[in-house]
Amino acid sequence: MEKVMSVYWFAIIFIVAGAIVYMVSNFYGEPYDIREVESNALVYQISNCLIPELYLKMDAFNAPDFFSYCKLTFETEKYAKWENDSQFFVSVVVSDFSTGSVIFSNQTGSPSLNDFCDLQKNGHQKNLPYCLSRKVYAVDSEGTQYFVNMDVAINKGEKNAKL
Repeated sequence: MEKVMSVYWFAIIFIVAGAIVYMVSNFYGEPYDIREVESNALVYQISNCLIPELYLKMDAFNAPDFFSYCKLTFETEKYAKWENDSQFFVSVVVSDFSTGSVIFSNQTGSPSLNDFCDLQKNGHQKNLPYCLSRKVYAVDSEGTQYFVNMDVAINKGEKNAKL
């Protein structure tokens, strides 16, 4: 009887070990897709640059290079053929709250990435750039109200989301 139980015992151990190996390989088998985290960090950095102490910083609009003023660089690591192709698109538009007129507008990166953002309304897809759009209400030191619209598109699909 003990010999029969030991066969079942080894079978159970083999099944449990196989399940653990399967779960670990599933979890670590694909790279982490951090494009969502990266785009949220980018939006946070832009909004923190424009609205550092609850008031809109108007001198940021007069800077020769807005993104350098905010200490943002869009250099990517050398991966695949990324040297010649921008993997980011960032657009910042500040408009007057009451009139809707644009006070400031600046963008950098590859505008073609933003074209794919409309296709992504049905959910996150690995083969498309990750898109994020945020609107922030801001007030300057005189009390004038503004909307700050930030659009971010990050591709990096070849590395972060294996296609």
